[in-house]
Amino acid sequence: NWLPVTNYIVISFTLSVIFYFTALLTIKHSFSEPWQVYITSNGQPCGGSLINERWVVSAAHCKIASHLTVHLGEHNVYVEEGTEQRIGAEKVIPHPKYNDYTTDNDFMLIKLKEPAIFNEYVKPIPLATKCSSAGEQCLVSGWGRTEEGEISSNKNILCFYLHYVSA
Repeated sequence: NWLPVTNYIVISFTLSVIFYFTALLTIKHSFSEPWQVYITSNGQPCGGSLINERWVVSAAHCKIASHLTVHLGEHNVYVEEGTEQRIGAEKVIPHPKYNDYTTDNDFMLIKLKEPAIFNEYVKPIPLATKCSSAGEQCLVSGWGRTEEGEISSNKNILCFYLHYVSA
C-alpha cells in the first residue's frame, strides 16, 4: 500500500513536465525541505523523499542503473556544504505494475544501505493521515528542469505550490 502525503507532492520527475509554471518557481531558503533527496544513477540525477531513516520514495523511471546513490541534506548540488549524507541503495523496489513505456505507476521504494542520521538538514517527510482534498495547496520541490528541452538540472532546490486536483 502506498501512503498518501499531505501538503507535499513527492516529485522526482523533471519539472519540464510543468515548464509553463516557471514564473512560480522560487529558490527556497537553504535546507528548507529536509526530506528532499537527490538521487544519482551513473551520473543521471533524480529526486525523491525520505520517508524514514531507511526508506526513500521516488519515481520508478529513476532506476536507470543498478547502482543508486541517495544524497541527503543537499541544497546546492554543485557545492559541498558539509551537511550532506551520501548513502547507497541496498534494495530498489519499483511498483509491481510500473510500465516503462507509459510510466503508469511510476513509483519505487529505495531501501538505504545504512540509516540516515536525522538532524536539522535531514528529516523524514510528514506523512498524511488522510488523502488530500481537491483545492488543497501542495508543495512541489526538486532540482529538475525548468524549461522544455533544457537538459541540465538546477543547482539549488526549487519549490512552488500547486492546488490538488481530484482525478
